[in-house]
Amino acid sequence: RNKFASLPEKLEQVMSIDLSKNGLGPSLPISIAKPLSSYRNLHTLILTYNQLKDLTESFKSEKILTFNLSTNRFNKLPANFNKNFPNIKTLYFDCNFLKKISNFQSEKIVTLTLSLNCIETIDTSTISLPQLTKLNLSKNHINTLPNNLSKSFPILESLDLSDNFLSEIPENEANYQSDDDESFAFPQTLQCGFPHSS
Repeated sequence: RNKFASLPEKLEQVMSIDLSKNGLGPSLPISIAKPLSSYRNLHTLILTYNQLKDLTESFKSEKILTFNLSTNRFNKLPANFNKNFPNIKTLYFDCNFLKKISNFQSEKIVTLTLSLNCIETIDTSTISLPQLTKLNLSKNHINTLPNNLSKSFPILESLDLSDNFLSEIPENEANYQSDDDESFAFPQTLQCGFPHSS
């Protein structure tokens, strides 16, 4: 376990940083957030196994493509997450305390993993992830899927719903007809294992 209180600025060649198990929280310190924002080639950031509940508003990066925030204490997505990290393609947000997926828009995210949260609700009216192909919602508290799931994830290929409380898939999700008359088939890979025990 490390205890980094700060980082040097403008490390131009750094492409990947792992600050796991660093005792960070409840928010990301400015002394770490500011340097991270200055790393022009930072593509991968790992902040797992900390105590984070939010990220500092000043922390922004257009370069990060893979962001791992698993095993923290988030009960919602960080404020202005989509705006501050507009080019993320892969987001790991497993093992947090999310109860609801909402207010999430991104034109770039391809992979999103949200397993081992407390998710009960998916608010598709506030979600738009048109490039998402892989979504992991396993080990949550979902008992019903919204009827318009496919509108938020139009090209989804893999959906993991295992270890939830689902009893059925909405019939209209099996063959969704989009506004531009292109049919939507349910993901090629669909995992719906046994619900976890109460």
